[in-house]
Amino acid sequence: MKFFLISLTLLSFNLKADFEYKLTCELGSSIFYIFLVPPKERESWYMRVDGKSEYDLNSKTYFTWIRSKKYGQKVRIQSAGYKVKPDSIRFSMAGFGTLSINRSSMKTFYKIPGEVSGVSGICHKGFKTYKMGL
Repeated sequence: MKFFLISLTLLSFNLKADFEYKLTCELGSSIFYIFLVPPKERESWYMRVDGKSEYDLNSKTYFTWIRSKKYGQKVRIQSAGYKVKPDSIRFSMAGFGTLSINRSSMKTFYKIPGEVSGVSGICHKGFKTYKMGL
């Protein structure tokens, strides 16, 4: 029984210990590049792009919510509200809503406070590049 409890404790520690995710999430007509590390490291960010404008994934990371309204600006994910669970990752997007990512299916859901419904989408591992479709 002790072995089982120790194994379970180690498993739960490994799920949250060290990770680094580079994701491309498609939500409706928006594309988000997301870089996630454990909340305690305070290095996570997201960038909203439109697929047409130029952007630099190595640019400066901003702490202000004003930058999140502009395409191609890296915005720091605040540690408050940033939760990592075995089945999901959830964080606030600069006060404009909450993004939840299912860790097994990579499906994502963006919920805006006060809205009845949200926007669902899918995330892909890595930073995906796009070409104009139409």
